[in-house]
Amino acid sequence: MVAFGPIEEKTGGYEVRCSQIVQSLADLGHEVHILEFPTVLTEKKEISLVREERKVRFVHLRGNERAQNLFFKTLISQLEKSIIIYPILFAKIQLYSIVELLRFVGIIEDCEVVFVESVFFPFAVVLARLLKKRVILDTHYVGKLQAQKYKRKYNFFRLLAWDFLERFASNLSEFVIVVSEEEEAFVKREYRVSEQKLVMIPVTVETSKTKISRQTLKEISKEWNLQNKIVVTFLGTLETIPNRDAATYIIQELAPSMYRKNKDIIFLIIGKGKERFRGCSLPNVVFTGFIKDIAPLLQLSDLCIAPIRMGSGVKTKVLEYMSYGKPVLSTPEGIRGIHVKNAESIFVSDINKYPEKLVEIISNLDELKRKGKIAEEIVRKQYSPSTIKKRISKILHQT
Repeated sequence: MVAFGPIEEKTGGYEVRCSQIVQSLADLGHEVHILEFPTVLTEKKEISLVREERKVRFVHLRGNERAQNLFFKTLISQLEKSIIIYPILFAKIQLYSIVELLRFVGIIEDCEVVFVESVFFPFAVVLARLLKKRVILDTHYVGKLQAQKYKRKYNFFRLLAWDFLERFASNLSEFVIVVSEEEEAFVKREYRVSEQKLVMIPVTVETSKTKISRQTLKEISKEWNLQNKIVVTFLGTLETIPNRDAATYIIQELAPSMYRKNKDIIFLIIGKGKERFRGCSLPNVVFTGFIKDIAPLLQLSDLCIAPIRMGSGVKTKVLEYMSYGKPVLSTPEGIRGIHVKNAESIFVSDINKYPEKLVEIISNLDELKRKGKIAEEIVRKQYSPSTIKKRISKILHQT
């Protein structure tokens, strides 16, 4: 597997999905080697994990490290508002991917199948094919479909870049994994990828939840000053544009609006990248930063939101909310690709109507929490990790 990283941290939907594919491969009896480009390199460059006597080996490669210095972090954050930074970062990862994958070419030579996690690794696809390996491209999301929905400056260049990367990688791979019917139809139509090559594997989340004691929940509630509050939670790494945009909307519009109506409502924003919002001093907004175990905070939440205004793919955060049986308020973009028929605890609203809808949901919290069992059942039946294992097994059988 060639992927961004660190996969083990599971900081976002991308890492969670990669981790689930790795686990599925290991459960099927395969030895898995992961060539990953982590955002931070540890001193120990190679980590080996043994799971039930089947080895999963992580090899950390250079090229995707992020600035740790506050000055450079701030500079990059500002540059992200223009198109300048993206070609630079893209060129950097492409150059390093060539150098690093050639450095570890022996690992690829020893493998039978290569999973390429994202179209951002075109050289991985080319190298694997030159070595006569079977290549499975996992798109995670279709970028061109996402870019078509953007109303941003320089979007024409984004469309061209995504079109080239996705067309090139999908046509060169033996199988192409997509996450929804909408994206499957788009890739088939736009890139002329044959139906036989396309495999739809939905985004999945763990459905078995660890029971947390009332005392532990009480202590965590006190730690984050959530006692006697109506907790509205947003989950997602703030290093991605859609999540950062959603958090910006919360602190600039939603939180101030709700504070005027009810001072007991507090917005809990869980995810890596809180330093990007260092200047936020709102009394009803709490940034947790990266949390390894999100279960206690999700259990403490009264309802969860997904004010996503851009993006493609299926949002793992919404499935996580549903798996905990929480009432959910999402935009059409946030719920896209998720089947929520008959789930009365799931609400979809345009973002300009969010404050009114939020008030309505809060006034019916007790009833909606009881109805959350239907959402839990939907996730258990349609979006559990066992789905990945079955479809991965089928693909490998076909190869």
